[in-house]
Amino acid sequence: MRAKVLNWIFILLIISSGLSQAQNRVRYTAVPIDGYSFKSWDDGNTTNSRIINLTSIPSGLSSVPLVSVSEPITMTTIKLADNILTSTRGVVLYEILDDNSDTPLNTLASSVSIPGLKAFFEHFSYGILQPDGDDLTAEIDNPCNSSDPINFIFKHVPSGNVTIDNNTFTTTYDYFMTETEITQAQWKYVMGCNNNPSQFNSYVDQPVEKVSWYEVLVYCNKLSNLLGLQRVYSIDGDTNEANWGAIPTSNSNKWNNVVCDWTAKGVRLPTHVEWMHAAKGGVNSSDTCSGSNIVVNVAWYYPNSSQKTHQVKKKTSNALGLYDMSGNVWEWCWDRKGNLPNGGVDYRGPSGGNNRVDKGGSYSSSGQNIGLRRYDTQKPSKKSSQGGFRVVIPK
Repeated sequence: MRAKVLNWIFILLIISSGLSQAQNRVRYTAVPIDGYSFKSWDDGNTTNSRIINLTSIPSGLSSVPLVSVSEPITMTTIKLADNILTSTRGVVLYEILDDNSDTPLNTLASSVSIPGLKAFFEHFSYGILQPDGDDLTAEIDNPCNSSDPINFIFKHVPSGNVTIDNNTFTTTYDYFMTETEITQAQWKYVMGCNNNPSQFNSYVDQPVEKVSWYEVLVYCNKLSNLLGLQRVYSIDGDTNEANWGAIPTSNSNKWNNVVCDWTAKGVRLPTHVEWMHAAKGGVNSSDTCSGSNIVVNVAWYYPNSSQKTHQVKKKTSNALGLYDMSGNVWEWCWDRKGNLPNGGVDYRGPSGGNNRVDKGGSYSSSGQNIGLRRYDTQKPSKKSSQGGFRVVIPK
């Protein structure tokens, strides 16, 4: 099977059952999973649930192969053609109906042939994320607290130029960035209800912290899968994070060599340049902090934080509606440690090195370290109560 899913794909599901001569109606129902929608049957019918009378097979289905079986089946059965991967696309359910009504029958044992139906499913552009103006949003049932849904809001960041250390860097594509640092609720939704490493955990809408760069790779791929998007990161050629082994607690050459598929529409860390472009509001603002020259208006930092993180969105956002890009917690980026070149197009950091960049300062930073020009680097296994992250999805 191909590793990448095309924007629209089809699944051939061979549906088979035993029918007597008098029992010749079958109800087929196409059921997509999250991130996909039903498009049509192979004869163009766009109703996802339909009844076929086998004495008059609709035009367009006459060339579909017939399948014969002679085994008892229950009234609702899933039959999948061999070697068709359906876990990320959808399935077809069918029920055997009484000849003269839509009442499902229980079991049948006679042997006949019925047509297989071909269902077409479409991949949503952004999975279960829905357009909200220029942005993307999703409200998701919270497995950890059913009365408090999880909200993901990705703000649109237009392509453009950003000045860093008097050099111009160009991003040639638009992307979406989470409006806040990933919160503890958003972390637990992906990593497990009992998984909250944060030192400051009075509120679920405080940023998650004490997460390593390695852990964030796993989070990104898991969130991509939950949202119905493509996994971006691969290790040893495998995009399934479940096969990567235990998350390292010290330096790992295997994990340092993780590959980012820049063409994949999925969740990943921002590059240093993407982070700076977004922090400057997408318009190359000259503000010293993200959203203002007045630090206290936009940031939790040493003079006002009481030496702890705070709930997100309690300070003023920048021009793109992004909160806390200065202060609260440092934010992991993709880039390896290294000096920035004298400008570039779609720059993604040095090709070598282990330590990774983080940006924005934290609740413990001075005013100088809150400034956008400042950045730090840490070992990818490092966990700190001052360190969190936010994520992006390319448009």
